[in-house]
This record gives sequence, C-alpha cells and structure tokens, in this order.
Amino acid sequence: MVKLTKRVVDTLKATDKEQVVWDDELRGFGIRIKPTGVKSYIVQYRNAGGRSKRKTLGRHGEITPDQARKLAAEVRHEVSKGGDPVAARAAWKAEPTVDDLMTEYVTSHVEVHNKPTTQAEVKRLVDRRIRPALGKLKVKEVTRQDIAKLHRNMRETPRQANFVLSVISKAFNLAEVWGYRNDGTNPVNKLQRYKENIRNRPIPDADLEKIGVVFRAAELDGSVSAGLINFFRLLALTGCRLSELLSLTWAEIDFERGVLNLKDAKAGARSHVTSTIALDLLASMERVPGSEFVFTSGSGTTPFDKSNAERAWRKLRKRAGLEDLRIHDLRHMVGTMAGSSGANAFQIRDLLGHKTIAVTGRYVARDDNPIREIQDRISTHVAQGLSAKIQ
Repeated sequence: MVKLTKRVVDTLKATDKEQVVWDDELRGFGIRIKPTGVKSYIVQYRNAGGRSKRKTLGRHGEITPDQARKLAAEVRHEVSKGGDPVAARAAWKAEPTVDDLMTEYVTSHVEVHNKPTTQAEVKRLVDRRIRPALGKLKVKEVTRQDIAKLHRNMRETPRQANFVLSVISKAFNLAEVWGYRNDGTNPVNKLQRYKENIRNRPIPDADLEKIGVVFRAAELDGSVSAGLINFFRLLALTGCRLSELLSLTWAEIDFERGVLNLKDAKAGARSHVTSTIALDLLASMERVPGSEFVFTSGSGTTPFDKSNAERAWRKLRKRAGLEDLRIHDLRHMVGTMAGSSGANAFQIRDLLGHKTIAVTGRYVARDDNPIREIQDRISTHVAQGLSAKIQ
C-alpha cells in the first residue's frame, strides 16, 4: 500500500488483468487500472446493511489524486451517517424521464381515451416539441421554468403552444397518480396561456356560389372524385365536424327519423338532426360493397383519410380563388346562418353538437322540431348557393 499521489499513479502500469491499488492513508480509497490502461479512482465501503459497495469517483487525468481523495472522504462521511451513495445513484438512474412519462401517457391514456384525430395530434406534438425540449430530464426535476421556456419558444403559434401546455399538464397530473412526483407539484400550474385569435372566416353568398361552380366543374373533369365532392357538400349542408363525417357509417344514418346517430362525435354520442336535402344527397349515393363507411378511400373498404380530404380541399379552393377558406369554415357558416335565422344559443348548441354554452344549458330540454326547421332553412340556402351554373 502507498499514498496515492500523481507521481505514484503515473507510474502504475496496466497488466492483462484488472488491478486495484489502495491508498495507505484513507481507508477504502484506491485506483483501478484496467487492461486497457484506463485508470479510475474508486472508494469502497460497507453500507448500514453490511453490504460492500464500490463507487467510481472519476478518471485519472480528469480529476487529480487530491480531488479524488476529497470526494472519497465525502463518501465515507455520508456512509458514516447511514447513507449509501451507490444505492442513491442507482435509484436516481432508475427514476423515469420525461421521455418515459410521455411514452406511458400516450399508451395508457391517449390511445385509450382520445379520438384518433386527437391521438395523432398529441403524438405529433410529443415527438416534435416535448421530447426534444424536456425528454432527457427526470420527471421529478422538471420545473415551471422549463415548461415556461418551451411555451415561450412557441409563442408564434399560440393555439399550438397552449395545446402543448395542456398535454404536459395532463401527463404530469398522471405522473402524480403514478407516483412519479409528489401531489400538487404539476409544473404547468400558474402558467398563463396565450390569447388565441378565434378565426371565423365568413362565407358570403357570392363565395358559396363559387364553391358550387367549382364542385360541379371538378365532377365533370374528374379532377376530384365524386365521393369527395359529396363529402364537402354534406359538410356544408349539415355543419358536422370533419372527423364525424370521415368515420360516418351507413348504420348511423336513420332516414326515417332524419338524424345521424354519430358515435364519434366530439361531444359524445349524439343524434344530429339532418335536413331533407342532406338526406336526399345521402340516399342518392351508391354504397360500396363490403364497406360500412359512407365515404370510402380508394381501397373501397376504409374511410377517407383526413390528409387526402384536406389535399382535395386545397385544390378546390385554389380553383375557386378562395385560398383562405378552410374546411372548418363550412361548419362556421352553418352556425352563422343559424344565428342569422333567429336561432337561439341553445338551438345552435344542439345544431352543431357543442357540449354546452353555459352551465344553464343542461337544464334546457331539447326539441328536434325547431332544430329541423333551422337545418332545412340552412340547407335550402346552401343548396341554392351551390347550384349556381358554370359560366
């Protein structure tokens, strides 16, 4: 045994076997020499349970013998008070990271409780935004400042930034349930969301006529399939959400009662009162053999893909000279027309399938008759606009 100094350590030579040279002043302090020539300072001790543990302090050349000796003394002091640095380090390494949390959040919550469209958006933001910024951090060490920085970096897209906050908040609430963090420590708490600009692009009659002309022209030249054209027509006639019609099945259409029994509605399963014009359009469509879906993809048995619908819409709106018109604006149009026709807030809520307008909404009885009258008026107006002749 010798006192480990730089001169002594520099003279130690590697052999074909790993060797350890112990210091003669500080018990348990030594240096390990591997056959590769790598020399690392170590400290060995017995924990309170009598088990022998060995902790690596650092490589020779990266730390000096004196620095290593000081670290070893600190470890011995911690052990004398009942600590176990090796066990503590192992426990810390085993602590879940944000990457681990997000994986569990997606598989245990998102894929179980969220709709496919929501699942896709959450997964996209988790992979593109949350993992790169926070993924390597331990769940327990994430701070409000970490989340605020990510939110701030997304300020140019306020709606998306706020959605990321919602995703992180839900994941960290579950982290508390799963025991990864103490209760009440969600780092999203008290962070202020950005104000979102609610975009509601009106569709005047002149624009509605342009859309109708483009629909028929596309049908004639085959640039967009008849199925997609009817899909967009039905969106304009009903005010349904894009996702609701993408997954619409023939079994969900009740022609006798005049409703769509939507199972994939954002507000939960509901009956969507439908106009006679919309029902006539549906009745005129040919069913694809072997498919339960009303609007089918090229394969004939699966529903339209959202991206294909959006691609077709971009082509149509460009042709109409209305490049700022979103698919969702068709739904807004129905709501706007309903309001202009004298419908009250509760009727518009039922017409568009919103969950509530206020707490008192749950006490208002629903009556399909005025909703049907509103749908018929709107559908008549929309159908007239879409029937404008090609010039």
